[in-house]
Amino acid sequence: MAGADSGPRRPARPRAVVVTELVRDPSRARALEDELDAYARERLETPLVMLTRDDIRYALKSGVAGRIHFRDVHEWARVVEFRDDIGFEDVVVADSVREIAGHESALPMDAFEANLILERLSKAED
Repeated sequence: MAGADSGPRRPARPRAVVVTELVRDPSRARALEDELDAYARERLETPLVMLTRDDIRYALKSGVAGRIHFRDVHEWARVVEFRDDIGFEDVVVADSVREIAGHESALPMDAFEANLILERLSKAED
């Protein structure tokens, strides 16, 4: 049958481009997660993008400033937490992502908790 689906969806953009956008733009996590599903079967030995303290700061400060909702920050952390194409700058970054991702809807993150994580990120640099 002409035009029938002949297999897995082909990605529209290179994986590294989509993963970089995911790391840098927490407000688009859900949409980019859907786009990255096209790469689900491709496992990587080496991350394509490194998530840094600055990325976490940007996400948390965006929530504190009201540019995005803390649900979006949580969703972003949940999406990046276990991706093999995203590495973490250090253990502090990994721990921060796990903490943010761990906030469930019954106990949502707020500005106070975001500021505590931001403070820990700053102290870890000293």
